[in-house]
Amino acid sequence: MSEDLRRLGLAGLGAMTRLLTAARTSGTAEEFGQALRVAPRHVWLLERWLLSLTGAGVFSRHGAEYRFTVAPEPVERGELAEAYARLGFPPLMAELHARALDRLPELLRDEVRIQDLLFSGTDAADALAAYQTNVFTDRLNARCAEIVRAAAPARIVELGGGTGRTTAAVLDALGGPPPGYVFTDVSRLFTVAAAERFGVQARPLDLNRPFSEQEFAPGSADVIVAGNVLHNAVHIGQTLLRIRDLLVPGGALVFTESAGDDPAVLTGMQFLLSPPAGTPVPRGGAFFLSEAEWRTELAAAGFTVADVTSEAGGQRLFHARTSTGATVPDTLGHGAGRIAVFLPDPALFPDAVLRADPATHPAKALALLEDEEITTAVLPAGLARSLPHAPAAGLTDLDRLGRVVVDGPLAPEDTAAWAALGVDVVAAGGDNGPDPAEAAAHAADAEIAVLGPDRGIAALDLVSRAALLSMRETVGEAAPRHRGLLRRWAAALDEHGPFGPDESPEKAWESAERTWREVHGTTATVDYARACARALPALLSGECDPVPLLFPEGRMDLAREIYREAVTARYQHRAVAALVAGLVARRGGARILEVGGGTGATTSVVLPALAAHRVDYLFTDVSRYFVDQARERFGDTVRYGLYDVDKEPPGLGTFDIVLAGGVLNAAADTDRSVGYLTSLLAPGGWLVLTEPTAEEPWVLTSQAFLLTEPSDARAGTGTTFLTLPQWNAVLDRAGLERALELPPPGHPLERLGHRIFGARRR
Repeated sequence: MSEDLRRLGLAGLGAMTRLLTAARTSGTAEEFGQALRVAPRHVWLLERWLLSLTGAGVFSRHGAEYRFTVAPEPVERGELAEAYARLGFPPLMAELHARALDRLPELLRDEVRIQDLLFSGTDAADALAAYQTNVFTDRLNARCAEIVRAAAPARIVELGGGTGRTTAAVLDALGGPPPGYVFTDVSRLFTVAAAERFGVQARPLDLNRPFSEQEFAPGSADVIVAGNVLHNAVHIGQTLLRIRDLLVPGGALVFTESAGDDPAVLTGMQFLLSPPAGTPVPRGGAFFLSEAEWRTELAAAGFTVADVTSEAGGQRLFHARTSTGATVPDTLGHGAGRIAVFLPDPALFPDAVLRADPATHPAKALALLEDEEITTAVLPAGLARSLPHAPAAGLTDLDRLGRVVVDGPLAPEDTAAWAALGVDVVAAGGDNGPDPAEAAAHAADAEIAVLGPDRGIAALDLVSRAALLSMRETVGEAAPRHRGLLRRWAAALDEHGPFGPDESPEKAWESAERTWREVHGTTATVDYARACARALPALLSGECDPVPLLFPEGRMDLAREIYREAVTARYQHRAVAALVAGLVARRGGARILEVGGGTGATTSVVLPALAAHRVDYLFTDVSRYFVDQARERFGDTVRYGLYDVDKEPPGLGTFDIVLAGGVLNAAADTDRSVGYLTSLLAPGGWLVLTEPTAEEPWVLTSQAFLLTEPSDARAGTGTTFLTLPQWNAVLDRAGLERALELPPPGHPLERLGHRIFGARRR
């Protein structure tokens, strides 16, 4: 089998080589494209050819230039049919590939379409089935069927079922179609055929649109099956997040995929992936991820990989389950003088991003641009103006540098100087991409739409009502450190009273628990708040330690659920993730510091949103316990450190984004702590905060016991949290420009007081 696959690969390499060397024996990808008159929508495919030929040693690469080295081993055309036959392909497959090889020049020029060659005189379904019918794909489909049968799921959704090869294997293992089997494909041609052939529910589904818009409800599948279809997703990470949401907790995703380019496919079927003219090529043409990349994307979307089965031809079957953990591709951040460089793992991302400090010497910046083969440079305006005019600029190899992102205006002659070096200039924070603030608001609203904001608010109101009733009936002395809290209780009872004579805490807690379960499907928040309410006399007197109530037996599972369960938490986490991802996208990479990371509630939502971006992420907390827990959860995908928001920061460096999710309410002096965080921001950097700005009765009977008495504006007002005007004043005094505040006025969540602040250092 391996020898037959090798011969087919050599046939593809030989065809590429003959076509390219007939045009020229060396040159850049652009020069080869011009010589061959490659259609713009197929340029990505030519670039994949050159990479494949370089990997095989047929060409060698020198900077941006490819040079012909040695011809691949020749393969006779007659060998194609024999090799395909021994691999289990039907005779049609060899015929289809031969047609494509004969017309490669015309295919590249778009004078003939691959669809016309494949489907000329051939049924489209038969042509695609020929590609999918072989020994190794059949073995993976059989393994897929075993996994599904062992799971014994009630509800199965198959994505991109196509000609039904995977469907047939799974249904055969199950002994027929179960009632909950749903076959989907983007084409009605295949859904209609599947309904007739298998007798299953068959519905259209586009991987690149939200599933909820296509009448697929969250949590409506126990198992999702996908046979060689996920590479068609425009954004793998987004599609995997949609799949995760479609699955129940603990649900399984079982899918097959190619783990890289195949020379034979590159000269045939891969033409089908070229987008329509004028449409961007997803992932720059890297349609097929490596196994390492798939593991990274799955982890980033909240999946745990249970098993990977490898087959010939680079085929893989992945078995993954939904999980709460999340990771992002590994990146390294290191300093070089006053320059920060982001160098992702080249196996995952071929790009490198440089961000330079205004004090960087132009010669030093040029040297690093060349030595590290930087692809994107984020430069302050002063350096961007001087660098292309520096004496060394004309002697520096900047072939890899494609884009400079400038934080400020440039004169036309400066832009022209960069253009002469072959580099595009983009304004930082300009109109390149959606506005991060608008994207954050939209993402947050979309997150809570399924839950229903009104239902989520009503559930929170019932918990707070039960907590107020528990306050009212608590009798006992308060420890000195809790006397301020006792005064806040009195104010809350005055504000929310009076209470009816028939209102009892127990009935209120039962009602809160019932409603919370109906809305959220879980009761972690109510369970915790109720346990605290029962312990109120001992908590108030100081006889009961509040920590074990939130972290029973030292476990973090309860706290993690509490910090993600409520409608306010979901809104905040999704808004922050979208905002940070938008800011990173505009900057071309970022250094991110998270302070007070705690249980990782914010981290676990932000990291998946950054999966497609290059970041250096530093997770910190005051507690080594939380840092160790985060290291176990997120692995080596982020860096770790200790940081106390009440103390002057250690030598952490400067950051493009500092993120503090619900931690500054624990600071003794908010002004001082925000000043410290501001000092860690690079010019133009963002401070992103989530904070309560109003008393919440159930918090007054639970988490408030974990907070120390403040010495800032709260000391004068006797409140647990700073109000919205007080927070705005803090940001103003820190010299920050207030750029974002959510939820907006009039929003259903506004009255609850949970706010997201985005402030920019001028």
